[in-house]
Amino acid sequence: MWLRQDCVTEACRTFLLSHEESCIAVAEAARACATGTGTRYRLMVHLPPGSDGRHEASISMLAGSAKIDGVAVYTPAASSLRIILPPEHPECDQLLNLLGPGVTPRLVSGKLQDVRSFVPLLEPTSDPGWGWELQIFRFMLRLQPVEPPVMALLPDGVNLRRAQWSDRKSLLSLEAAYEREEMGFDVSSRQVADHVMHMMEQQIVLVAERRGVCIGKINTNARGYLHDQIGGFYVQPAHRGAGIGQALLEALTGMIERSGRIPALFVRQDNVPALALYRKTGFSDSGLYAVFRSVMTGARRG
Repeated sequence: MWLRQDCVTEACRTFLLSHEESCIAVAEAARACATGTGTRYRLMVHLPPGSDGRHEASISMLAGSAKIDGVAVYTPAASSLRIILPPEHPECDQLLNLLGPGVTPRLVSGKLQDVRSFVPLLEPTSDPGWGWELQIFRFMLRLQPVEPPVMALLPDGVNLRRAQWSDRKSLLSLEAAYEREEMGFDVSSRQVADHVMHMMEQQIVLVAERRGVCIGKINTNARGYLHDQIGGFYVQPAHRGAGIGQALLEALTGMIERSGRIPALFVRQDNVPALALYRKTGFSDSGLYAVFRSVMTGARRG
């Protein structure tokens, strides 16, 4: 059965240490809840069949004695649900009911098989301006550094550095282009602004700069217990093919590995140049990741 959890128990942490690859964003939310900074999340855990489903079960779980086999995180402000479902008896209908009466997430993400188990519960929208879209990505890990390192030479006048608050305007433009061109997401300026604010406060953000102008960026977008997930990787079209993207990737990957963590990312399956770059720099396939989301259709856009 699924239960709401107001704090992160040792059982939850132990489960995520061995399962966070399934959805690193779930582990990031759990870490935030554990430190008191996760008030924007609702954390839910699943007790496997055979556990006592009465009120006593939640008490023993809070004490850390119950075994769990699934974790989910709902973010009300973004109407997003990140899931790591049990391999058997996922009880998705109970998880959906636990979100609250009439609540339907507009985005569900996790391993492909988990998302496919959950989405049949989501009713088709009656609004002709909205529809549902399933996007499938290739999940990749770099389990060990490439030896010797694959280093890209930067063009004259280009340098890499940590992003600063003064870069916010440039980051807004780069992030909007990334969401539109790389992810295929039609996001509002408010959503982009909120995401950039979160990036600057919680993530590692690097920029490529040429003559004082930011022309590319890369950042982490989820930081679990063991993994840092890379995202927001974007170089302006006019500056591609010069090694800037590879240099950004190697710089951030190196920072992650030097801190003793594992770099991870997901990429569209049809993004052949990106797949080639990731494999060249030591990333290998580790399954499929999916995002099921509510999108505006032509009727709404027109």
